[in-house]
Formats: sequence, structure tokens, C-alpha cells
Amino acid sequence: MRRDVNATDDPVPLSALQHWVYCPRQCGLIHLEQAFEDNIHTARGQAVHRLVDAPGYEIKAGAKVERSLPLWSDRLGLIGKADLVEFHPDGTVFPVEFKHGRKRQKTHDDIQLAAQAMCLEDM
Repeated sequence: MRRDVNATDDPVPLSALQHWVYCPRQCGLIHLEQAFEDNIHTARGQAVHRLVDAPGYEIKAGAKVERSLPLWSDRLGLIGKADLVEFHPDGTVFPVEFKHGRKRQKTHDDIQLAAQAMCLEDM
């Protein structure tokens, strides 16, 4: 059953989903109270993000690679931006999220990536 979110509802930022799953208090501080302090980890993450924060695209191995692509789903009431989206010639589309640090499975990051994929399906 598909249900569009009420047009008067504010859309939920994709990053808020990631923050909520990681720590609901952190989500409230960042998204409701706008209280956020940088630390060494966030500074490193911002440095990594500079590579993908400038909108644009390029072709790599036959795939169109879009940087800083706006995403939304009116049906789900979500809005945000993908670090990178790969559009392959066979029609497959992959959102790519850039994170600083070791690669490891983190549920909160997986939720954000899944929400990005759901937005791409609705666009």
C-alpha cells in the first residue's frame, strides 16, 4: 500500500535517519536544536566530503557518476543529497556514501544508504 506523506509535513532529512539509528539524542541535538560541535573525527569526515560536495558528473568505465545529487521522495517524506550516484549503462543505479575511517558494517550507515536508494526509486 502506497501512502504519500501529508503535504504539510516537513520532509525528514536523510542524514537524520542515520543520526537517529546511531543515537536518538544526537539526532535531536543536530536536527532540532542545531547543536553540533566539530571534533577530530568530524573534521576528517569533512575533508573526505570535499571531494564529492561539488555538484557535477563524469563518465567512469561507461557509468555516469553524479556528485552531490539532490534526492527526495514525496511518498516517504524524505529529502537529502547523495554523495555520489552511479548510473550504469544496463540501467542499474547505485548510491555511494563517503565515510571516513575503516570500512565496516554499521547499521546506521546502511539505513542512510537504503533510504537514498528508495528515494532514487521514487524519482
